[in-house]
Amino acid sequence: MKIRRLLLKNWMNYPRLETNKLHNRMFIIGPNASGKSNFLDALRFLRDVALPAGLKPSGGGLQKAVLNRGGLSKLRCLNARQDNEVLIEVELEEDDSAATWTYILGFKGEGQANNRIVITKEIIRHGKKEILNRPLNVDKTDSDRLTQTHLELTTANIKFRKLAHFFSDTTYLHLVPQLLKFSNLIGGNTIENDPFGQGFLQRIAATQKMVRDSRLRKIQKALDAVVPQLKELLKSGCRVQLLFSNIAIGSR
Repeated sequence: MKIRRLLLKNWMNYPRLETNKLHNRMFIIGPNASGKSNFLDALRFLRDVALPAGLKPSGGGLQKAVLNRGGLSKLRCLNARQDNEVLIEVELEEDDSAATWTYILGFKGEGQANNRIVITKEIIRHGKKEILNRPLNVDKTDSDRLTQTHLELTTANIKFRKLAHFFSDTTYLHLVPQLLKFSNLIGGNTIENDPFGQGFLQRIAATQKMVRDSRLRKIQKALDAVVPQLKELLKSGCRVQLLFSNIAIGSR
């Protein structure tokens, strides 16, 4: 599957952002602190939500995905005053057909003492057919159900499990700068599902020199082809974010 459209509401520094007609390869270029990493982190967030808790030692799902980002107060846009719902909407196209999938996830704080994250809406469509539209009646009578998405529950996502697999297979690498920023957290350890490129760089270092050099030459050749002005952009101080289907890469 391929991501074709992404809508964000109250996500980090975006009160609202909608991108249409995304291509297989996309470049996001801009100055520091303009929101490039936040844009790509929406896809990483869906990965964290969709990844079954059993595959992560520290757990997974919606609650953990929000917690990993410092809680709702850090994740939600500061401009979200009248409408405090955070919403992500993704439209995906299947490789072998014109059929599209749409996944919509809205959530906010429960507003009680523990202020759990609760789902305001979870909608899934395949083409014109609506497969899921939450909250369901059973959700309204049992509020605990709204703390978990159906995307993360293997017992509930049978009809749309290919979406869960697609999101959970997303790879996000943000190379080198964050290794310095989070050095006190990383220490000599590799962070689980490391988004900073530490594990990636370690795999490069562990590869035999002849094989490593061959692969790096191929990567350099590909970068020269897809971003002819890459060296000039980097010299100018711009950061470049690359999105290849469901692989997101960040670099200086």
